[in-house]
Amino acid sequence: MNLNCLNKISSIFLMFLLILCSNLWAQTMPIGKDSLIMNGDPRITKLQQKYVELNKIKQSSSGYRVQIHFGNEREKAKEIKTKFLQAFPDIPAYDSYQSPNFRVRVGDYRTKLEANKYLKQISGAFPSSFIVNDNIKYPKLLFDEP
Repeated sequence: MNLNCLNKISSIFLMFLLILCSNLWAQTMPIGKDSLIMNGDPRITKLQQKYVELNKIKQSSSGYRVQIHFGNEREKAKEIKTKFLQAFPDIPAYDSYQSPNFRVRVGDYRTKLEANKYLKQISGAFPSSFIVNDNIKYPKLLFDEP
């Protein structure tokens, strides 16, 4: 084959590919503005809805709290929790019992840096407080239902 014949064949092949590709790229747009039609497996949508429902029930994740009391006297723990809530009404406080001790932990912080900021605020009133890993409640978002 001569070079001229190869050029003609390659030109025809190239034209054929361009016509084929232009048909592949063509899309029909819906009539409405900002419309989107998604075709997918309905099981995926069902799985996404289940994930959202489980997270609404769970309402907690790994994070940090500040422990302000640890001791074996229930009344002392309740007294410290009340004192804390009076001094810092915007920060949630949690008491728990782990035999034989009572703990009072405060706040729901996602990062240790955030917990450290609040530790500095409360360390004057509660000098023996320190940061601990804990399961924290998700903070209320503005669009959450009350």
